Amino acid sequence: MSVVPNTAPTVYVSWTSAQAPAITTVTTLAIYSDGLLVVFGTNSGSGAGSTYFSTNGGISYTQTTTGSGPGTNPINGVAVFYSTTNRFYAVSPGVGLYRYIVGTGWSSQLISSVSNTDQFTSIATSTNGNSTFITSTNASSGQGTITYSVDGGSTWLNFPRLDDGPAPAAGTVIQAMVITSICCDSTGQYVFFTCTGGSAPGAGIYSSAAGGASNYWHRSVSALSFSRVSCSSNGNVVLAIGSGGVYLSTNGNAHTGSGGTALSTATFASAITSTPVNILSCSVSQDGTKLFFTTLNGTGIYYSPDLGTTWRIISFTPNTLSEVSNLALRVDGYPVSLVDKTGTVYYGTTTVLCFKEDTKILCLVDGKESYVPIQTMKPGTLVKTSLDGYKKVDTIGSSKIYNPAHTIRGKNRLYKCTKTNYPEVFEDLVITGCHSILVDDITDTQRKDITELAGRIFVTDNKYRLMACIDERAEPYTEEGIHTIWHFALENDNYYYNYGVYANGLLVETSSKRMMKELSGMQLV
Repeated sequence: MSVVPNTAPTVYVSWTSAQAPAITTVTTLAIYSDGLLVVFGTNSGSGAGSTYFSTNGGISYTQTTTGSGPGTNPINGVAVFYSTTNRFYAVSPGVGLYRYIVGTGWSSQLISSVSNTDQFTSIATSTNGNSTFITSTNASSGQGTITYSVDGGSTWLNFPRLDDGPAPAAGTVIQAMVITSICCDSTGQYVFFTCTGGSAPGAGIYSSAAGGASNYWHRSVSALSFSRVSCSSNGNVVLAIGSGGVYLSTNGNAHTGSGGTALSTATFASAITSTPVNILSCSVSQDGTKLFFTTLNGTGIYYSPDLGTTWRIISFTPNTLSEVSNLALRVDGYPVSLVDKTGTVYYGTTTVLCFKEDTKILCLVDGKESYVPIQTMKPGTLVKTSLDGYKKVDTIGSSKIYNPAHTIRGKNRLYKCTKTNYPEVFEDLVITGCHSILVDDITDTQRKDITELAGRIFVTDNKYRLMACIDERAEPYTEEGIHTIWHFALENDNYYYNYGVYANGLLVETSSKRMMKELSGMQLV
């Protein structure tokens, strides 16, 4: 493994303490893909716990009501899913599974524990919450069980056993082993779990297609104890923590057959790193492009932008942030929330300034001005600026962003500038919330909002920078999914300066060279 200390983009190291209680026993942390809803559970170690949620990206948290639902029992797992309202699941050992709706409260009990020895260990759910998977290990018998629902929690079944053979009837209890972690793709079709040992077939990473309901489980990297697993939204990239280090598969969803037909092996590489002291958690961005794992009493967070070929160490101040127990990512791979060894919850701040792919930038091509798709530009392309003539592209790159279907305004989403609201555009311009339109004047309200969000007022080419998320003319773009976004910086003797350029006819800002190279986290061309 190649490790380069302190070279991760600055966007990964800007953390602020959240408005949340400091609890030394945060047991679980989950986030919805747009980064707005964040949930964590606690266990005091004396049989008491609670659940806290944030609807503003982890800046502040509210404790759930304790008079219903899991009450004051320890929380072993939480899973966040999408619906028209903010919802999440929480499981508690010896108590059961409950669903929480923000603004309404806890549902009635969805699953009760068989007995007080039935220890729920983890939970995973599809994006829409219809497919849900819960692991448990009976403290007395040592038998592990995975319970699942594919109808939003109306009915529940147990998964088949773990042999490398045809699936038995539903309801068979998994053989004696401790199941430690489970994850699934966004649809709930591909499921992965880890376990630490027990009788045959034993410890390893297990995978199944079709939700596992009609398939047996296939074991990879056998005879090693595994504690944590995470996967991308399509189930292709899978990262797991084992006794030999961190393991990676880039074909985790490469399964064929069902029922009694053999599943193809999900090939995991040998350990891609020797084990740092006490690896605690691992995370894969939902687009599969970024990998993370965290350590206790170690260096901090390890980050890879290239599927494990190289790793970068993210160091923190204060030093307690070198001991991170949980890390939650947005769909585009930007960390939103983490928990350090003291139980303090932090939130990450990002400033993504980008154009959606296929945006057209006014350039000089073969001596003529013409609009060209941004993804076809490259270093050296001549771009027309508002005041300084034509400037060459210095740096250009791309990344991914998750965009929700709702219309809640926020900086971490896409906005649409239409011809109705912006007469200059010749077709709709789609940009990120922090990308600024250049304007002659701003209102008092806009000035206040810009100062709160950016710290001060900025000017480019003698015009105010008005961020799309603050400009009321910009409409939330509602095409849900993962979108490719691009940005570029032009040649400039000043590393920190940017220009005004024309995108789909509208005057907007470019990035500075510093923003592209140090802060964007983009893959540069």
